[in-house]
Amino acid sequence: MRGRALFIISFIVIILFSWANVDYFGSVHNNAFGPTVNQIVHIIAFLLTAGIGYINWRQHDKWVNSLWLGLYALVLLLFLASGVLFHFTHNELIKRTGAGLRNRFTEPLPFLVFYLFTVLSKQLSRTTDTHNKKG
Repeated sequence: MRGRALFIISFIVIILFSWANVDYFGSVHNNAFGPTVNQIVHIIAFLLTAGIGYINWRQHDKWVNSLWLGLYALVLLLFLASGVLFHFTHNELIKRTGAGLRNRFTEPLPFLVFYLFTVLSKQLSRTTDTHNKKG
């Protein structure tokens, strides 16, 4: 039960932080904080989501946690690479691609999908173990 409560609390925190990130710092028309502050908040939101996932998946098998961290490390590298490319080329397509990538991985959807993936993985392993014991 502790794992489910941790998941629910984490999911709510991700939803709230994602909403605040998009509503206050992600709007094109809301430039009250300036682009540097907006970018810092976006990176913090991304790292917060990755950190919350790490806390949740550390109780699972090592490969589950490694998959989560590896996925977020790859996305962070792609996100930073798109920022560097935009800095040198000023191509709006690169900027929008990086922003879209960041937005997808600071939303609660990857966290929820990963949770469902781990639940299905556990059920399949139980079914396989039960089936192997009978045979």
